[in-house]
Amino acid sequence: PALRSFEVAGSHQLDWTWTEDLVRMFPALDGTLAFEGLYYPFQDGDGRIHDENRASQLQKTWTSLDRVVGDFEIVYSLGLVCPVRHLMLDRVCSHTKDWLSDVLHSTFPTHLKLSIDLSHGVRTLDDLLPPEIFPVLTHLVLVITFCDYMSFLIENSVLADMQTTQWSAFLVSAMGHTAVLY
Repeated sequence: PALRSFEVAGSHQLDWTWTEDLVRMFPALDGTLAFEGLYYPFQDGDGRIHDENRASQLQKTWTSLDRVVGDFEIVYSLGLVCPVRHLMLDRVCSHTKDWLSDVLHSTFPTHLKLSIDLSHGVRTLDDLLPPEIFPVLTHLVLVITFCDYMSFLIENSVLADMQTTQWSAFLVSAMGHTAVLY
């Protein structure tokens, strides 16, 4: 019960993410909650697991967490409702980016690291960060990857997008939210 940080590392599939169990087992958790190297075969397309985890925290949850690290789908499924100072999310992609806003609105991190896969196109970056998080966000790290090994699966238009994207214009556009707020 006195455990303040909990990390699980490996290279295997995680088949449960029940926040209620974690809160019950580790009620004093206020440091790190990490699921590193794990992946979650996304089975929450309708948001049911996320919603159940969120509802379970109405009774009891952590006050705040210093750091949450993991595969985006795992963190989304946890449905966290407490503030998280450092939020580090891996494998954000076009299939999952719509849920990113929900995670950011419920955790309001001051330090955010996103590892984003652009294999399905640069449009993954469109409206990626909601402007409401910028007043509290002090540190932002974007790790942008493009897995060319999947090029046989990718449409030629995506490859063309990657080659013609004006990255400096994108960054100015993405950071434009901060200028409006200050």
